[in-house]
Amino acid sequence: MSGLPESSLWTGWVFLASLVLLGMPHGALDHLVWFKGTGRRFGIAALLCFCGVYVSIVILAIGIWCFAPFWSAVGLILLTWFHWGDGDRMYEQAGGGVKGWLFLAWRGSLPMLVPLLNHPGDYVDVLQGAIRVIDPSAAGLGLLDIAGDPMFRFGVAVLLMVLGGVFWWYVGRFRQGARRLVLEDLLLIGGFLLLPPLVSIGLYFIFWHSWRHIHLLATALGRPVAQEGGGVNWTSFYLRATPFTLAGIGFVVGLALFAGPRLGDVNLLVGVYLIVLWGLTWPHAVLCHRMSRLFVPIANKYS
Repeated sequence: MSGLPESSLWTGWVFLASLVLLGMPHGALDHLVWFKGTGRRFGIAALLCFCGVYVSIVILAIGIWCFAPFWSAVGLILLTWFHWGDGDRMYEQAGGGVKGWLFLAWRGSLPMLVPLLNHPGDYVDVLQGAIRVIDPSAAGLGLLDIAGDPMFRFGVAVLLMVLGGVFWWYVGRFRQGARRLVLEDLLLIGGFLLLPPLVSIGLYFIFWHSWRHIHLLATALGRPVAQEGGGVNWTSFYLRATPFTLAGIGFVVGLALFAGPRLGDVNLLVGVYLIVLWGLTWPHAVLCHRMSRLFVPIANKYS
């Protein structure tokens, strides 16, 4: 399996750090979100039912990857675009700021499209590594030819400029206090342009998307996930997130063993992790979107 260049293996560890550092744990309280959002009574039978449905969706999605790895990799980009944009939308809306599909489309595009402008080869290597976990013979996919084509990158740049232009026209015309959003956008764009994709996306996943989601969780769920007076009770959060985080890590280890190569192969683990994230993101993204009213309980105060 070709994957990351040997000189860039350290970038894989940055991304894999999200297994235990906020990334994987941020979705490990989805069961609490479900019970809180639906008003259902928490019980062992109800929890087992929730877990059964959740895991079935994960297994189904991973199965789809096994049969159609190329299109699943494309789907992973689109799904992540939606979910990370949606996460930023909810966080912003909870503070009474910009909200709506335009914000979702713009912010979600940054981690998924900006790295293609300056690091198309590394971006494609990561995707092809995940594709070859299932199909080691997959070659000549044409991804590098497409991503490296100047016209393709020009098209990506135009798409980003159109999205950004429309978004900032809207913000400038209808919203006040846009300076913070400008600074955030510049920070994100600069990071995605300058850093290798696994580093920039890994850091974004941990310290932007997951950090913001966990703070929304604390607001939505209250004590004991939240501290008295506000903020995250990190000890309580990790205690409650540990069981399902370990289950997610179990998916990664199990798929890596199924794929055959050594668990010490960082390239393999990155590819396997992406496949597991593809599976986990489906129920997580749908649940978060459907239960978004939980994450923005104070939004109406600012509307």
